[in-house]
Amino acid sequence: QVQVQCIAPYKEAAWIPIGREQEGTAAHSVTYSQGLRPPGHVTAFIRIASQASKGLTNSADNAMVFVVMRGEVTVMINSSQFTATRGDTVYIPPHNSYNILNMGRDEAELFNFQYRSELKRGM
Repeated sequence: QVQVQCIAPYKEAAWIPIGREQEGTAAHSVTYSQGLRPPGHVTAFIRIASQASKGLTNSADNAMVFVVMRGEVTVMINSSQFTATRGDTVYIPPHNSYNILNMGRDEAELFNFQYRSELKRGM
C-alpha cells in the first residue's frame, strides 16, 4: 500500500505566475496551480490571460492531456494548429513541441493531466 494525497481542493489552490517574460508574456499572465501528484503523474490547472501564450514547450518523455475548462485557446503542436473550446480535450504526445495561446477577450483555464510515457521501473 502506497500513501498518496487523494484530494486537492480547488478552493485551496495556490496560483504561481509562470509567464515567460523573455517571450513577451508578463509573469502574471499565465498562472499555474498544482493539483494531485500521484507517482509518475502530475495534475494542474493553468490560467492564461487574454492575448497571452503559455510559451513554447517540449513535452520530453511526458504525455499530456489538457481539458479546456473555460474560454477558447489555440493549440499548436509542432506545425499543426487548432482551436479548442470549453469541454474539449487536447492530447500532447511525448517528444513534441507545443504552445497554448489565448487569443480571446476572456481568461482561459485548463486542467492538465501529465504522465511519463515510459515509466521507469522502481518508480
